[in-house]
Amino acid sequence: MGRKSFWYYWLLLTGVLILAGVACEEGTPGPTAEGRAVATPVPTPASAILPNLLIQTEGQVALRRLDWYDYRPAPFGVELQPGDLLRIGPGGRALIFCGEIGILDQNPIPMGEGDHQPIPCSSWRPIPLEDLAPPRGGLESIPYVIFPRATRLLNPRPTLRWHLLTGITTYTVSIRGREGIVASAQVQGNVWPYPSHLPPLSPGESYQVIVEANGYSSEEDPTPWTGFTLLSEEEAAAVHRLRERLEALPLEESARRLLTVHLYTAYELRGEALELLQGDALIQQEPVPARLLADLYFDTALYDEAWTAYQQALQRAEQWGDSEGVGLALVGLGLTSHHLGDTASAVRFLEQAKAFFEALGDRRRTERIEEILQGLQGP
Repeated sequence: MGRKSFWYYWLLLTGVLILAGVACEEGTPGPTAEGRAVATPVPTPASAILPNLLIQTEGQVALRRLDWYDYRPAPFGVELQPGDLLRIGPGGRALIFCGEIGILDQNPIPMGEGDHQPIPCSSWRPIPLEDLAPPRGGLESIPYVIFPRATRLLNPRPTLRWHLLTGITTYTVSIRGREGIVASAQVQGNVWPYPSHLPPLSPGESYQVIVEANGYSSEEDPTPWTGFTLLSEEEAAAVHRLRERLEALPLEESARRLLTVHLYTAYELRGEALELLQGDALIQQEPVPARLLADLYFDTALYDEAWTAYQQALQRAEQWGDSEGVGLALVGLGLTSHHLGDTASAVRFLEQAKAFFEALGDRRRTERIEEILQGLQGP
């Protein structure tokens, strides 16, 4: 069975599947939980490379998803889906980024005060389903690869990083391509920039970093795939074009950085998305980016790092009053505990998450967590 991406669980837990079942024809009224009819647009997933995000707020801004009993405070960077409603208090204002490529240059879209306002976006991003992966356990005893790991890359000259073992300072580092070793060196410490005197790595090719020291090897890592693949020239050009379009929009730097992270993840550039988030301590103070950082660690099978990041995301969400974020961070802690082989903690965190979503009235997420719990606990 393949390793499960955190985005799989995000699909199960964000209510995206709700839209496929309840979306009306465009312009047809759809009922809200309060019985008020609003236009429910038909999702157009094919054009949704980027997500719909709340990228700026002034005053009180609250979000209500389809199943929720009531509105909850809406944090910076929260992902929005057709069917969501916003409530913006007197004198308040919100800026929305819609991810549909056809209207990308019309962003950001302002929204003023008012109740029960549907978001002005019609697209959403589909996410493939996979099977639940078996536990892996910790990797503290081997020099496992940290970057680049289980990712695609834009940069053909990456700086390699790996886990530093206690008492060991010298490592043999190699990059292996399909025709053999393309670069190697003896390195002091746990960082090695790709040598400038060597040709850049080839677009579209896959590679594996191998780190060895004192009889230990990164190849002992049981994760199914820890290599990396360079984007093709065409894909790299597409990413650069989209980034240039984002750079041209009148956005605050925090919003632009977060959208670039989402752009990178859309192209499976998880490693470079991680580097971008890791380099911005300020944006990590917000609950949604803090959880996104944890998700990226999870998606690259860095479960020890993911555990710490989910704990921090949980604290941010609790401090901010982000009820949904608390629930999702607990889900992350539960799934990460599973991968680290701690079933008891996995069940405990997922039960806590289930209680949070039950309190929100989020029936579909509650049911999905119950399904995951059944999968973890067995028949």
